[in-house]
Amino acid sequence: VGSSTVAHNLAWSISENIGVNSTLVDLDLSWGTTALDFNHEGSQTVVDALTDPERIDAAVLVRLLTKTTECLTLFTAPASLNTMYNIDDDAYDKVIDHVRRNVPFVVLDLPHVWNEWMRSSVVNADEVIVVCQPDLASLRNGKNLIDYLKNARANDAPPRLVLNMV
Repeated sequence: VGSSTVAHNLAWSISENIGVNSTLVDLDLSWGTTALDFNHEGSQTVVDALTDPERIDAAVLVRLLTKTTECLTLFTAPASLNTMYNIDDDAYDKVIDHVRRNVPFVVLDLPHVWNEWMRSSVVNADEVIVVCQPDLASLRNGKNLIDYLKNARANDAPPRLVLNMV
């Protein structure tokens, strides 16, 4: 659909055009494209933090993140099908909270799933961008997500919709 491209470009634009420290977190563990798009294959990924969130502090986080530009750091996904990940939902919240404490802007590149950690991530986000393509299923899913988020985030800014491939 292009949601990863939107997330990657948004994180890069915030860091380069506004000049503010930003971190792009790729949470699509099996299919993530952040390392590929930014031409960085690191030995450590977001899975290292998710599998042991209790050991994460500012110093460990700095070692796990990849500095790409002066203001942009990456938390890449392993993008490997060799491992099945069974990560506790609370681990996602803990890792995202640690990252949020260290930079003013965090962009999450989220997988196409719906579970407790995903729901928590989008409901607790400051801004939400939903990316859809112009086909019936994608538009229906996008509408359902936007309707859900409008109710769940009644006091927050409404989600934004990007209609891709038009």
